[in-house]
Amino acid sequence: MQSSIRPDRWTRRDFLTLAGAYAASGGLGGVAALARRAEAQPSPVHLNFMVWSYGIETIQDNIKSFQQRNPTITVSLQDTSWFNYHDAMATKFASGDAPDVA
Repeated sequence: MQSSIRPDRWTRRDFLTLAGAYAASGGLGGVAALARRAEAQPSPVHLNFMVWSYGIETIQDNIKSFQQRNPTITVSLQDTSWFNYHDAMATKFASGDAPDVA
């Protein structure tokens, strides 16, 4: 019996058959990856967040809310005045101590 998939000529049916097989195998691989991912426990993360002194109370409230939704992530807030912000950031970047979020 000769294969219906011919290297010299592809029909729409041949293409759709192969595409369906590839899609199904890719989908099953994705399910397996999700299962492995669901088993893994997230490791703790610490973020340094630097802002200039504007709306600090709002920022602190947002950080608190964020940490409640993401219990494995802690955020340290560093604030500086608007006038010192550029110099403070330049110093932190130059020393290799740049904040994670700015």
